Amino acid sequence: MKLDLPFDAIRRSEEVEALVMDGNRRLYYRFRSSGHYGGVVTADSVGCNLLCAYCWNYRRNLNPVQGDLCSPAEVVSKLGREATRKGIRNFRISGAEPILGKQSARHPAEVLLAFPGRFIVETNGIMLGYNPDLLDLLLPHSPYIRLTIKGDSPERFQEITGADGAAFHYQTNAARELRRRGGAYGIAAMTGAVDSRALGRIFPDEEIEWEEFGNFGNAEQNLRERGVRLERM
Repeated sequence: MKLDLPFDAIRRSEEVEALVMDGNRRLYYRFRSSGHYGGVVTADSVGCNLLCAYCWNYRRNLNPVQGDLCSPAEVVSKLGREATRKGIRNFRISGAEPILGKQSARHPAEVLLAFPGRFIVETNGIMLGYNPDLLDLLLPHSPYIRLTIKGDSPERFQEITGADGAAFHYQTNAARELRRRGGAYGIAAMTGAVDSRALGRIFPDEEIEWEEFGNFGNAEQNLRERGVRLERM
């Protein structure tokens, strides 16, 4: 996909969803286990409505038509086999944005049916803030929503993500809707990409999980090319 900055995050969500979804099947490029969250089985997908300069999966999300289309049942089967092999009981979808619209939200909702209360949904929250009713597809299955905030202001959000800064407010609205609807969730942010004091003022009642930057997938090169600087905490 052509990269013109800044872009409309909602329009990009629609465009990417059309590329990575075919009916109820979504593109995935691998299934694995890792030590995150004390041990988790992961389905790595492609396709994001943002293009964060430090993203470890930047190249795949820039050109997301790759991997294999998997139905929810196939995802459940692959995750289940890996969980049995490793003795792990936590699950997640990572590598991209799982919620790009109603079609892509229904896909993980069907996967969640098999793993109630043991699934972590990692999301930037853009579409959940834009259309909060998408939460009605997810919350009945008791997932943990890990909401990763991409800035502490519209301006910093735009610099980091490449999307128009107005979309920053969809992230904060997603957190409000999760609180209102009683969803289990947490706020996460990248160290150096977000000012901790500024984010604390936006989420004064939240304990924020801070991710450490890692130079995975040529992240440092992407930061230089985009002219984005991570500040030392």
